[in-house]
Amino acid sequence: MPIIECNNVSKDYITGNFVVHALKDVTLDFKKGEFSAIVGPSGSGKSTLLNIIGCLDKATTGEVKINTIPIKDQSKNALADIRRENLGFVFQTFNLIPVLTAFENVNFVLSLKKDISSEECKKRSMKILQEVGLKGMENRRPLDLSGGQQQRVAIARALVKEPSLVLADEPTANLDSKTGTDIMLLMKELNKRIGTTFIFSTHDKLVMDHAKRIINLHDGKIASDKGRK
Repeated sequence: MPIIECNNVSKDYITGNFVVHALKDVTLDFKKGEFSAIVGPSGSGKSTLLNIIGCLDKATTGEVKINTIPIKDQSKNALADIRRENLGFVFQTFNLIPVLTAFENVNFVLSLKKDISSEECKKRSMKILQEVGLKGMENRRPLDLSGGQQQRVAIARALVKEPSLVLADEPTANLDSKTGTDIMLLMKELNKRIGTTFIFSTHDKLVMDHAKRIINLHDGKIASDKGRK
C-alpha cells in the first residue's frame, strides 16, 4: 500500500492579474522504502509538489493522502500533527536554530512528541548524531560546524523521530561535490537500514545518480516516471 497518494493534484497561484498553474493534474504514489527524486527545471513545480506532500501547502484541486489519511480538509492543528508524527524535512538552507547546539537542535524536535520521556529523547538524539558521523560534535552550535556537518545535523533532526517519510528539498545545493556525495551515501545507507522513504526535489545530477526512481516534471506535469533496479 502506498504511503503517499496524489490524485489529480493541481496548484494555482494568483499573482496580480495572472494565474500561474504550478501543478496540473499530477497523479502518482510512493511506496514505503522508496528513494525517489522529483526533478525538472526551475518553475517545473517540483518544490510545489514536495510542499503539498509535506502539508506545507494545499492543492487547489485533487487529493493527497498520507498513510491513507486525506489531508485536503484537515485543520492547521491536524496538519501539524501529521507532520510531527509522519514527516521529516531536510531543507536546502539547513534551517537549524543558531543559538542551539547540534544536540539541542535534534532533541528539540523529538521533545515535541508527548509520548517520549526526556531521558529517551536524549538517548535517541545522541544515538542519531553518532549515526550521522557527528560523535564529539554534539555541543557545537551551527556556526561552529561546516556546511556538510550542518546538513548532517539536519538529517539527524529529520530522522530522530523515526518518520515514515523524509522530504529533502535540494539537500546538496549548498555543498561541495565531496560533501554532497557523503550526504547522499549517508541517506542511502539509512534508507536501506531503517527503511525510511526519501523523496528529493532537485536538479542536481548527483542526487539523480543515487535515486532509484526519477520523476521528471515539466510545466507542472509529469513528463516521465522511471524506476531503476
